[in-house]
Amino acid sequence: MKHLIFFVLVLLAGTAHAQTYIGGSVGYGTNKAPGDIRPLVAASYTYDRESTASSAFMGQRRGVWGVEAGAFTLPKFYGTGFVSDYATYKGDGKKHEITTARIKQDISGTALYARAQAYAPSVKGFTAYGFAGVALSLNRSHEYGYYDETKWVENDQRFRTVAPIVGVGVQYAMTPRLSARVEYLQASGIVKNPHTGKRNVEMLSVGFVRAF
Repeated sequence: MKHLIFFVLVLLAGTAHAQTYIGGSVGYGTNKAPGDIRPLVAASYTYDRESTASSAFMGQRRGVWGVEAGAFTLPKFYGTGFVSDYATYKGDGKKHEITTARIKQDISGTALYARAQAYAPSVKGFTAYGFAGVALSLNRSHEYGYYDETKWVENDQRFRTVAPIVGVGVQYAMTPRLSARVEYLQASGIVKNPHTGKRNVEMLSVGFVRAF
């Protein structure tokens, strides 16, 4: 992944009229899966799968084409409640047969990405663009609580996942060197949950771009 990020950053380096930029953004996103935690869910289980997120990036643009690489925080997932129908659980490194469990689960992490971008012609300072690329996510699933009502268990797992990313955005040039941008990003299967498999992330963010 490091080699991929390095490659896209230098791909246009040394090319005439290429413009280098750096930037950052903040936004709000979701961390969800189809039928969230359906195999585990009981009536008293609740979850929050939305949170703030941020990113930092750098890239180059040449005409209507460009490349960008950076990192963003993943929207967090938090679940808590009384769960039934656990078949097995390995929270303390051992395998248990479980009939009921009262647990909490946090999922968080960071992703590194590299992407190619295509820009539409500018109109009165506004420029629309689309992008596609790949991301490497490093996410953590932390579970803790009781099983069979009396026995404490804690489970901390870390995962690496490679996933595609796509999105669109609009950039507005406030000065020749400083722009603001609004962007929507979607990453399918970028987060792994040990119970429900891969989860999808969607983010809407606002940021600033400084060109050199």
